[in-house]
Amino acid sequence: MLFATGDSLLGDHEPQVVEHVFHPMDAFRDMWRVTKPGGALLVMTSMQPEPNAFAGWHYHNDPTHVCLFSEATFERVASTLGAGRCLFPAANVAVLEKPL
Repeated sequence: MLFATGDSLLGDHEPQVVEHVFHPMDAFRDMWRVTKPGGALLVMTSMQPEPNAFAGWHYHNDPTHVCLFSEATFERVASTLGAGRCLFPAANVAVLEKPL
């Protein structure tokens, strides 16, 4: 879901998409490029649990889930993109804020 004004985005909401993308960093860079300064990229995906809980986690059993993410992954993505902040306001939600 895109929130557009003119030729840039105020925000981009990607619910349950990134785990199906073979090259997610390319996708994040494309979404970030068109996100307006002051906007945000909101990503929803089931976050990888702690290592001791991984075996019982249903998400990795889906063959269409080609990439798995954790909060640490999104913090790294945010740093790579130059996000002002990376927030986790709810379970399985990452918000990358683009500085003005």
